Formats: sequence, structure tokens, C-alpha cells
Amino acid sequence: MIVMILALIVSGGILGYLRYFKKEIILISQLPEVKKPEKIAEEERTTEKKIKTYQSPNGFLIAKVIPGKKNQLGNAWESIVEIWTNDRKLLQKKNYTSEDGDHGLVISQAAWTPDSQFFIYSAYSSGGHQPWFSRVYVYSRSCDKIYNFKEVSGFTVARDEFTVATPDIVTFTVYTSPGMGPTATKSFKLSDVINTLNWKVYRNEKYGFEIKYPKNWKLWITQPDEFSPYGDWGEQIGELAIFQSRVIGKPYCEFHLTIYSNPKNLSIRDFWRARLPEVYKFKSSENIIFGENQISGVKFSMERTDQPLPNESTAVITKKDGNIIELFWWGQDPAISNPECLKSDQMLSTFRFLE
Repeated sequence: MIVMILALIVSGGILGYLRYFKKEIILISQLPEVKKPEKIAEEERTTEKKIKTYQSPNGFLIAKVIPGKKNQLGNAWESIVEIWTNDRKLLQKKNYTSEDGDHGLVISQAAWTPDSQFFIYSAYSSGGHQPWFSRVYVYSRSCDKIYNFKEVSGFTVARDEFTVATPDIVTFTVYTSPGMGPTATKSFKLSDVINTLNWKVYRNEKYGFEIKYPKNWKLWITQPDEFSPYGDWGEQIGELAIFQSRVIGKPYCEFHLTIYSNPKNLSIRDFWRARLPEVYKFKSSENIIFGENQISGVKFSMERTDQPLPNESTAVITKKDGNIIELFWWGQDPAISNPECLKSDQMLSTFRFLE
């Protein structure tokens, strides 16, 4: 009996409590929906499809690598590349997605050069096709254009990985022959590769070489005559190519390309000591690798002593088929007086022996 009384009291108390607080009870289903902050929600949505952004070192441009479409294998996203200004103006866009998800490109690595003038990116086939070479592209700020690196450089890049260095040097592993044979590490100065694309070409079929020169420079061709330099060291053979830049109101600069015989088979340094005109004061020399097909040569720096203004001169000399090829340029204080003279180094980078 006592137990029954206690049960009634307890149950009544509970029922009373429920009736008393009825208006205060809120079912879980009636609770308002708690939304996640937009930033967190956005991060979750892009976990598999995250946009990568690359700001140029000077802060003026932003490159975006955007996942566009998942490939058939389901392990990567075909890419879209966009170049923007920091005030949200779209400059360039390249879509590398494919309809079947099997023939697009996936961006593997991307970077700006330290001078902010070029954005480089490498890619591989979304379907795994032709994995033995990398597809490399370069955006040029000055040209506002995206270039296929193979088309503008003539080199096939073997691997996606690359490095960049000041100011616009990019280093790849490239194939050293047209076929997929031996590879080598090679560095490219992108301003030399890109900015010389529309230059004119001088070609010497007889001695097997060519060089590019700016479209606004003049080319003069002269044949050997009694005024041509000669001595025990050798003499001029073949034509002399003179590339000349004239800017109104400023001193001009010239770039000479000459072929000499070398009857004594002198070394490059010995040849230059014998060949150097008296009006030039020797300053320094260094071994270099230059041109499109990595030619070995020696670079000499000189100063002309018979001019009223400073006149820095440079010669790069190499050998081919027993002859001497001399690339020689100068300009009166070129860095200040005539900025066109600064293009001489770019001309040197385009020199190549013909196959």
C-alpha cells in the first residue's frame, strides 16, 4: 500500500511539472537552423576543387589555376588558367578542359618570375597520354599573351618540375635532340626567348649560322676588301654583317658579326690578343655558354680609348670548322645614351649554329 501511494505522488509530481512548464519546453525539431559561417561552408565545398592563386611579386597581377572538370580517372581536375589585375580586370584566360575528361591538361606547377614579368606553368595530360614530356606555357606581361614554350624556344621539356631565379630565369630538364633521347638541365632567360619572337633573322648558309636582330635596326652587308683587318693571325673571310641602331639625338650603337680564318689554329684568347686593335683597352675576359644551342666561347670586355665619350665594347668569340666567329658590339655609354644598345645581349642569346 505504501509503495502504491509513493508511485502516485511521484507520477503526479512529474505530470504536474510537465503541465506547469509546458510552455517552456521546445522540441529539438523546433530549434532554429544554425547555419555554418559562409567562409567555413565555402572551404568545405572547395576541398576537392580548390582554386590556387599566385600573386606577382610586385603585387600588380594575380594568376589563378581553377579546377574545371574532373578527369575520367577521377584523380585530378582539368585546369583553367586566368590572369587578373589586382583591381579585378581579366587579362587572359585559357581553358584546358576537354569534353571527355581524357584529353585536357592538369596544371602541375606554376610560378611568377621574380621580376613579375612572366607567369610559367607546366601541365600533364589528364588522360595520361604521352607522359614523357611536359606541356609548358608562359604568360608575358609586356605582350599580354600566353605562349607555348616549345613553340617559342624550340625545346621539348621532359619534366613538369622547374625552378625560377632573378630576374626572369627559368630552368627545365629538356631533351637535347629532336627525338626523345638524352636530357639535360637548361636555363632560359624568358625576356630573351619571348621578346625576340618578332625580330628579323640574318642567316649565313655558307658558314652555317643565324642570328636575330630587332626590327627597327638596319642591316648592312659588306664583302672583304683592302680595308678588312688581317695579319699573321688570319684575315676576314666571307661577308661582314653590321647591325646598326640609330635613335634621333642619341649616339648610335653597332653589332658586328665577322668570320676570320685561323691559319695558326690559335686558341680564342691568343687569337684575340693578336687581333685586338690598338685603340681598345682590354679589361676582362670570361668563358661563357651562349646562344640557342649552348655554344662555348669567350667574352671579352674592352674600352675604346680614342673616343671623347665613354665607349664600352664587348666581343664574344667562338670557333667553328677551324674558323673564328666574332660577335662584337659597342655603344657610347649605352645604358644611358641609347637603350637600344641593351638589346645586344638579347641578340647574342638568339645566335645559333644551323643543323
